[in-house]
Amino acid sequence: MIARIYNSKHTILKFAIEDVFKQFHNDFFIDDYDFVIFGINSDYPYKDVNNSIKKILGNNNFVAFNAIDLFCNADTVKGVVALFIKFEKNGKIETYYQENFDEVDECFDYLLKNKDSLNIMLSTPSDDVPSFLDKLNKKVITEDIFLIGGLSSGYLDKDELVAYQYIDDKVIKDGFMIISFKNVEFEKGISLGYKPIGPIYEINLTKNNKVYVTEYQDASLIAKRLLNGMKDENIQNLWFSPVVILDDEDGEVDVVRTFKSFKEGEYTEFFGPVPSNSKMKLSFATEEMLLESDKIQAKKIKDKLNEIEVGLNFSCIARQYALGDRQKYESKLYSETFNAPIFGFFTFGEIGMNKDFTTFKFYNQTSLIAGLKEK
Repeated sequence: MIARIYNSKHTILKFAIEDVFKQFHNDFFIDDYDFVIFGINSDYPYKDVNNSIKKILGNNNFVAFNAIDLFCNADTVKGVVALFIKFEKNGKIETYYQENFDEVDECFDYLLKNKDSLNIMLSTPSDDVPSFLDKLNKKVITEDIFLIGGLSSGYLDKDELVAYQYIDDKVIKDGFMIISFKNVEFEKGISLGYKPIGPIYEINLTKNNKVYVTEYQDASLIAKRLLNGMKDENIQNLWFSPVVILDDEDGEVDVVRTFKSFKEGEYTEFFGPVPSNSKMKLSFATEEMLLESDKIQAKKIKDKLNEIEVGLNFSCIARQYALGDRQKYESKLYSETFNAPIFGFFTFGEIGMNKDFTTFKFYNQTSLIAGLKEK
């Protein structure tokens, strides 16, 4: 497999796509492609995405998604980034999409058919995603199916969050798509980097992403007390110290949750569901701790695969915030460790596997990475 990634920061969508395609044609090392995956900054007019790409490519051998910041090898880009793929052996790409989150059986059948593939799930930022994954988990318990991906990130445009998927001449505003790499060998990793600190808190009452009672007290006190003494009550100040939900069996970190909002006297809300009757701790990480976790996971993947033809990274936008000025080093670290092109984006939530890689899970503040090569 030959994989090449190009980017353009041109402010006009048509010219940005033309620029990317021109770079492809000028690349001596690749003269054809089987499929293209486009990342499109949501500042561009979404209604023009499908037609603009199709007019230049002349076919439908592509998908696209919105993201605020995209990975192009060692760089982080606001603009258009395109991954061109040319298979040299038996590799192939298949796609699937839903314009809702209702057809669990149909999605499971597709994943079962592609159980040996690297399946990438890209979704609109919907609260339905975690429950959809839970429904899938009830079906895949005896199957070895791998899934990685994330929720598109985007900006508000007249109260409309532009974070869509583009496939088969459609704009998916409330749903998802799956891109399956067939006949590839791949390895995967989950990079956290956050260290649990302080006491364990019992979570008594929750509803979806909102926690109402912890330690039999008003749960809004969690955020309120942490923000006390800061210049303002901007919830993003707490993205440096997300909570970790602990595994019921071994007490280890199960998943990280990012603070979203709080309403005094009522609740603290997170960017993902928190189960009632679970336990949590606060956590903390420096930029160095996050990047060191990335390095460890990347090296494990490289050691297992030896040769990597393309790497994928789906990293939380809150992780980007916590990395500060060093956010660009994550993609650079992966690209240099893999000695391969890196494609991906900063997400509004990550879709991956649990730590044993046996069930699907919805994450915050993680970096989910994969390296692959054609069989």
